[in-house]
Amino acid sequence: MSRLPVREALRRLDAEGLVVLRPRRGYFVAALDTKEIAELFEIRSMLEKKAGYFAALNRTEQDLVELKEVLTALDKTAKRKPLDVSAFYEGNRRFHQRLFACSKRVHFCRVLLSIHDSLTPYIRMSANLKSVAAAQQDHWELFNAVAAGDAKLVARLCESHCQNSYTRLMRSMPAEQS
Repeated sequence: MSRLPVREALRRLDAEGLVVLRPRRGYFVAALDTKEIAELFEIRSMLEKKAGYFAALNRTEQDLVELKEVLTALDKTAKRKPLDVSAFYEGNRRFHQRLFACSKRVHFCRVLLSIHDSLTPYIRMSANLKSVAAAQQDHWELFNAVAAGDAKLVARLCESHCQNSYTRLMRSMPAEQS
């Protein structure tokens, strides 16, 4: 393999926070920073709660059809054995993106996706069939509450989903990191 694709891959990994460039020493795998993770989940929780509230109020029938399609496809991915972690998290991103698009709040969606993208590398490392099944249960509860138009319930479920994701991640980390 030539150096150019390797350099480009390392730049992308650096941009995603997965590696760190140390001048004259090279690239190193980034350490998990639990304070950073906690802060990102706190921000995510606040924003998702509000975006979910607006999603329940502003969703259309077409939004529900599309959201259900994404969630059904995600179910199929989650049930594959062995688990395709990359495919699940791409579907997970589409679900959250579609859910919050229902809010009709463009800037909320942009910021939320940025935070999701920052957290995904950490969450992917803790993926297993049990955590994926739990996430899917949360997703279906969110869908049903959005479909019912219950904005307060959606807000609570978004907050709970963030907390559940954070808890699963912290449990999966080695004791010296968490």
